[in-house]
Amino acid sequence: MFKNQEISKLAKKIYKLSLDQDQTATGKIAKKIVDFFSCRGQLIVLIKLARELERLDLRSKGIKQAKVYTAGPADSLLAKTLINALEINLQPEFIIDPKLIAGLKIETEDELIDGTLSGRLLRLA
Repeated sequence: MFKNQEISKLAKKIYKLSLDQDQTATGKIAKKIVDFFSCRGQLIVLIKLARELERLDLRSKGIKQAKVYTAGPADSLLAKTLINALEINLQPEFIIDPKLIAGLKIETEDELIDGTLSGRLLRLA
């Protein structure tokens, strides 16, 4: 089984290679990769690889992926407000966290912003 670090390295190589190729060549490369892992019964590696490729693509476009934990359902207005308030280009994934009473917690690859009620109370203590 491949380790996450190996998947990350492979994704970077594939991503760079895909930038240098035309769409037909990229499609052929993708098919070979899918065949390679599916024949070995390691489809989970493909899922991890796809996530890493998406992350690399978004990063190259200056977009950060973020997990946004909320107390209740989120809508597109909240997403727009969040992106405007933080002044960074985000692709938010909203997750309802039943432990939260109010507020938001935003996790990116390199940042944690805790705007939850419980986080505020902890900072006051």
